[in-house]
Amino acid sequence: AFLGACVSRSAVVERSKRLRGSGSWANFPMRYFKVLCPDALISSILGNGGAGKKELEQETGTTVKISRRDDLYPGTRCRIMIVSAPESNQILHVLDLVTQNIVELSSRDEHAGKGGKHREDSEALTGREPGEFVLRAALPHAVTGAVIGPRGERIKSIRATTGAKVFVENDSFEGHQMVRVIGVPHSINQALPQILQIIDEEMSEDVMADWARIESFDPNVAPGPGKAGGKKGGGKGKGKEDRGQRPRSRSRSRGRGHRGGADPVLPVEEFQAEEGALEEEVALLCDGNMLEALNLANAEFPDGRQELAHAINCDLPADRVAELMGPRKAFSNFVSKATGCSIEVSKAASLGSLTISIQGPLFATYEAHALLMKQYHEQDIAAEEEQRVKEEEEAAKQAQARDPEPRSRSRGGGGGRGRGGGSIDATDPVQIENLQSQLAALQQQLKAVQRDKGGGKGGGKGGGKSSGKFGSKGGSKGSKR
Repeated sequence: AFLGACVSRSAVVERSKRLRGSGSWANFPMRYFKVLCPDALISSILGNGGAGKKELEQETGTTVKISRRDDLYPGTRCRIMIVSAPESNQILHVLDLVTQNIVELSSRDEHAGKGGKHREDSEALTGREPGEFVLRAALPHAVTGAVIGPRGERIKSIRATTGAKVFVENDSFEGHQMVRVIGVPHSINQALPQILQIIDEEMSEDVMADWARIESFDPNVAPGPGKAGGKKGGGKGKGKEDRGQRPRSRSRSRGRGHRGGADPVLPVEEFQAEEGALEEEVALLCDGNMLEALNLANAEFPDGRQELAHAINCDLPADRVAELMGPRKAFSNFVSKATGCSIEVSKAASLGSLTISIQGPLFATYEAHALLMKQYHEQDIAAEEEQRVKEEEEAAKQAQARDPEPRSRSRGGGGGRGRGGGSIDATDPVQIENLQSQLAALQQQLKAVQRDKGGGKGGGKGGGKSSGKFGSKGGSKGSKR
């Protein structure tokens, strides 16, 4: 069957070349497909001086247009490659060659020690499992609901028949939603025809042509809501969201609202169908898009069931609960009033803990729990900061005790208890030098005083009594004085 498809595709390409050469191509309706390619893949497709792109167009009979380097699909590092042709097989031929480029590029990166998984997530060319590759495309927002199908049946069917995993991103940008097709090359090439068939079934020619003209996006535009669907009308025919109705749940959850009391056991077929329907939520969670996954689950929850009573219980250290609740439970009362949930505290099974029980509508309990945990961690951070400041102050006191700083130095007097007043640091060379200079100056002053006193008083007294030996005696006494 695969060889037959290749032969058929080759015949279509040859016919397209003849029509293109004769100018009759304009009379045929055009088909379009947008591939999202990181720079490395674009370079591989373009080749030297664009020769690879020209060869691709000649080989497939298609027109290939690539967005400018700075025109990226929102939230990614991928440029947009728009493929147009009158026949789906021509576009599939291009996609086959793109898949080959992905495999070759990933192989070169692996040999060079880079590896597809080491790239940013929006640029990764390999899947999580060995031998898996990733092809990204932008589909019309109007067809993604049909790609997923009721309760995920279409995605489940694609995976069952081809082995490829198809993930539809939640956000849409100017009528576009990103789709990732993940699998071995053969699986990817088998899944793409089914996706193109859905586009043909769901999109009218004029709407598709308008959609294909968009090749750049406003970087400031906010993402739109998720899936829609529509038969030949750009999304206005089938989408429940367009009729103001909420889609039915794809959740596997059964429990409090079930009349039988116990959770029913799902038949294998139904369980697999619901498991396939949850692939989009699982993909968002695996990619770390927790809030998007929660928002998607909320949008597709069974009507009115979010408002039924749900509960979240968490155990916290007993000595922290009172602080968390606030004086006279001021903070817990605020959270309860803001969210409409009741908040109760009871003894926990584990010693030293208390259980906080939050009850209310499903998503309100999530909000209340998030507010309590935010307060809990903010108090943790404040306590840690207070402890850090105390430790720094204690360390400074200990350092002061071990090595006290010298007080203000004397401005001319000696150290100790002299006019300088301050304590003396015997290890400070500046203080030692100052004291030595002061000591030398004092010694010089003392010698001068001693000379003055000895010559004046002794000589005068001795000279008054006797000019002989009495004068010598008087000089001696004067020296003693």
